[in-house]
Amino acid sequence: MAPNQPTQQDIQGLMLLMQASKFAETEKRCRKFIKRFPGVLGFYDMMSKAQIGQENFQGVVKTLEQALKINPNFVDGEYNLGVAYMNLNKAEKALSCFENVIKKRPDYFEAFNNLGGCYVELQRFDEGIEAYEKAVAIKPDFVPSLRNLGTALRDMGRAEDAEVILEKIPLLQPRFTLGHLSLGVTKAELGKNEEAIACFEKALELQADMRGAHYELGKAYKQAGDMEKAFECFDKVDNLVARVQTLESLHELGRKDEVLGRLKVLNENEPKNLRAAAFSAYISHQYSIEDNHPFCPDPLSFVSVQNVSNYLNENPKMLSDLMIAADELSTVWQHATTKGGTQTHGNLFDPSLENKRFSDLEKLIRKELRNYRDNFKGKSETLITAFPKNFSLRGWRVKLMKGGHQKPHIHSAGWVSGVLYLQVPEKMKGNEGSIAFSLHGYDYRKEREDIPYKEHTPKAGELVLFPSSLFHWTIPFDSDEERQCIAFDVIPDQSGS
Repeated sequence: MAPNQPTQQDIQGLMLLMQASKFAETEKRCRKFIKRFPGVLGFYDMMSKAQIGQENFQGVVKTLEQALKINPNFVDGEYNLGVAYMNLNKAEKALSCFENVIKKRPDYFEAFNNLGGCYVELQRFDEGIEAYEKAVAIKPDFVPSLRNLGTALRDMGRAEDAEVILEKIPLLQPRFTLGHLSLGVTKAELGKNEEAIACFEKALELQADMRGAHYELGKAYKQAGDMEKAFECFDKVDNLVARVQTLESLHELGRKDEVLGRLKVLNENEPKNLRAAAFSAYISHQYSIEDNHPFCPDPLSFVSVQNVSNYLNENPKMLSDLMIAADELSTVWQHATTKGGTQTHGNLFDPSLENKRFSDLEKLIRKELRNYRDNFKGKSETLITAFPKNFSLRGWRVKLMKGGHQKPHIHSAGWVSGVLYLQVPEKMKGNEGSIAFSLHGYDYRKEREDIPYKEHTPKAGELVLFPSSLFHWTIPFDSDEERQCIAFDVIPDQSGS
């Protein structure tokens, strides 16, 4: 007769297989034991961990849902079920799991940490920070929560608070490279460049091939004016942006031949690298040579201003409703490019927001984008010939107050960028509050001053569209009225089709 309970030998055999990372064999044996002992939760737990080892998260869900039917109070099982849902990008279901876990075990700090991650994923940023804070309150030395909390605070514009949190990590885990990196990024944002450099150098001392640290160190050296060291750092990082920043560094050093040689190769190999397109357009003008980057060599001619008054006549409260809806979202004060104002955090067009005002706006924008593409039909630029058939929109509200402005920048992750103006101050002088466009940005060194330039003084209800590779910024204004707009990018899907 078969025993009613597994033997110690059975359990030890499974543990040895897990320790040897033989996950498939562990799962196979667990299935056999579950048939013999269907009420023993330990086998479900072991099998789910073996499935996690194989990154079979769908399998984890099936296993643990079955276990929770047997015992709804299987807290560790419900926690791991939440982890599986997180890996399957099902944040709502994961959130429910972690909330249930916390109700049953209020001191489960790992559950609070993951709950915070779910809230952030769902753009509920204030609740995410609160969950991370609870995890840290329960276990002050839990480094993952400290880093997550610090990062979330920094992302929300609270860099000083983030610094206080992140400075604890090197004391707790001196060899945790990501801790030094996160602290360095925060110090750089606070203008503490020398301290930031020390953090990045410490991270690289611990992990010499850490590309993120090389990249951030390059930015810090650039900020310090040491372009030679900046070039050396960027040249060690293999990504779309860093490959252009090596060229930008060489340009600052006056090494023209190297710039042109590398730029030619980069343009041939990366026709959709928008930072390369921006730099190439600038360099081509500065040296009076042909721009061989195919994306959009003459971006200023692709700036388009549309008046959506017909739509507003049918929806007279649209602009005010959008301002109200945006006010309900988390905001960041003094974003990297926004000075003297706030910017919403996350994506206005994320379906999880379930906001009809933003979904209606998305329909309008997609319609205007089709018109934009059709207006330039016949043009040979990649911007038009390879205009993505499938794309998402990423949007955010920018609110500027008196003296507010945005610094020159591009949107290198986009394709076409745009701005819908919700509210524009009436009492402005000259070109105050205008949106400006130019080939020059990021403080590029100038060989000649006659750089092409265009600006537009917007009105509420106007929609401005332009290539995402084009530098643009806002002229400061001296008015007590707010200037509000929704900015957005076309983000091609991964296939780029």
